[in-house]
Amino acid sequence: MTPIQDFKTLRQLAGYSKKDCTEKFRVNARTVERWDAGKTQPPYAVFLCLMIFNGQLDFLGKKWRGFKITTDCIESPEGDFIYHYEIRALRYIYQQAEIKRWRVCRMLKEQHQEPKQKQKEFQLVDIKAQSGGNA
Repeated sequence: MTPIQDFKTLRQLAGYSKKDCTEKFRVNARTVERWDAGKTQPPYAVFLCLMIFNGQLDFLGKKWRGFKITTDCIESPEGDFIYHYEIRALRYIYQQAEIKRWRVCRMLKEQHQEPKQKQKEFQLVDIKAQSGGNA
């Protein structure tokens, strides 16, 4: 999912009319008309607000690309989702299963490392092996 960078599309996806935008962003109708027509760019904060109103989390960085937040849940790009009550229950689940959260987080982080990071680690291991472990 690529982030949408055009005001009119974001506005429409958020379900906001031009009048809604004048009220939300405290600008006049002419300003919104210019943004809508692409004649001028709104401040970046306006784009961020519209992305949030759309439930897009792409602005949080690469790791959040494609994730959406709805009124009911957070949805992954793969279609998985988690509800707010499930998030609240995680602490209880970890306690009952005697799972150490930090271990789970570390394991998941290691599984999702960037390929370049893994390649660097393998190179380091290889260098240590070649030098007899003294690198």
